[in-house]
Amino acid sequence: MKRSVSLLLRAAFVFSCVALLAFAAWQASLRGRADLTAQGPTAQVERWARGGRIDSLQRWRRAVDGLRAAQALVPGEAAVYASMARAYSLAAISAPTPSAASVYREFSLLHWRLVTMLRPTWPYGWSGIATHTFNLGYADVMGALSRAMRYGPWEPGVQLFASRVGLLRWELLDSTQREEVRQNWRRTAQRQGEALARMAVELKREPILCAEGLPGMQKRLQCDKRRNAAPRKRAGNRMTR
Repeated sequence: MKRSVSLLLRAAFVFSCVALLAFAAWQASLRGRADLTAQGPTAQVERWARGGRIDSLQRWRRAVDGLRAAQALVPGEAAVYASMARAYSLAAISAPTPSAASVYREFSLLHWRLVTMLRPTWPYGWSGIATHTFNLGYADVMGALSRAMRYGPWEPGVQLFASRVGLLRWELLDSTQREEVRQNWRRTAQRQGEALARMAVELKREPILCAEGLPGMQKRLQCDKRRNAAPRKRAGNRMTR
C-alpha cells in the first residue's frame, strides 16, 4: 500500500514538473512571438520619433496594428505599451486639427498610465504622463513630474522636460515643488548647461535662472549684464513718455 502511494506521489510530482515546463515553454513561445511581432513596428516608431513626426498615416496604422497584435499575445509587456504611447504622441503632432491632436494625446496618456502600472519606477513612463498632462492643459502636472525626477534624476530627457515645465509654471508652484524643480535645474546645469541656457532664452525666462545662482548659468545667460541693463531700460522708458 505504502509503495503504491509512493509511486502515485512520484507520478504526480513528475506530472506537475512536466506541466510547469510545458507552461513555461508556452509562455516563452508567446513572448518570442510578441517580440517578433512588435520588433518592426517599434523600430518604425523609433525612426519617426527621431524625425519628430510620422511620414505616412497608412504606415502609422500598420505599425499600431502590429503593436496591438503584440499586446494581444503578451498583455503585460510594458515596452509594447510605451511604443503605443509614442505612436499616438507622434500622431498628435501630425493631426489635421487641434481636436484630433487632443484625442491622440488622450490615447497616448492612457498608454503611459498603463506603462507606469507595469513599470512603476521607470522615469520615462512618468515623464510621458507629465508631458501629455501638460499638453492637454490638466492641472496635476507636478504629480507625475515629481515621480519622473525622483526615479530618473540624471536621465537627460527627464531633466530637460522637467526644466521646461519648471520655467513655464514657476509662479504656480508651491515651495516643495519649487525645491524639486530647483534641484533638477542644478543637476541639468551640471550635465546639460548649454541646453538649459538655450531653453531659458527661448522661453524668455532667463531672470528666473539668474535669480537661482546656478553654477555656470550666470556666465551663460550673462546675468550681470541683464541686471545692469534692466534699470537703464526702465529709466529710458520713463524718459520717452
